[in-house]
Amino acid sequence: MRNSSSCIRFVIMLSPLMILSAGCAPKHDPLTQDNYRRIQVHASSQDDVRAALGEPTQVLGNQWRYERESKHLNCFIDFDDKGRVTRTQWIDGMNDTNPWHDSSESKSK
Repeated sequence: MRNSSSCIRFVIMLSPLMILSAGCAPKHDPLTQDNYRRIQVHASSQDDVRAALGEPTQVLGNQWRYERESKHLNCFIDFDDKGRVTRTQWIDGMNDTNPWHDSSESKSK
């Protein structure tokens, strides 16, 4: 009996520490090129963008800006008055092979 009660006390004492350490785990950053590619011009809504990329760093009228200074990464999403995506831009200063994407340039090619 003594072993089981000390084991229970040990678990009870460790439980708060386990819960606190779980809350300190690094969060996954949704601003990735894969998530950016899920956004479709004239089809995705503001809710779709928020679900894919998270909350914007800055809102400038109908444009949302996402920035990660430490990664030299910027992303711009433009919306029409109904909240539909009209243009997307991805600028990755650390990517030598594919640093820039602009949906408005994709259509002209």
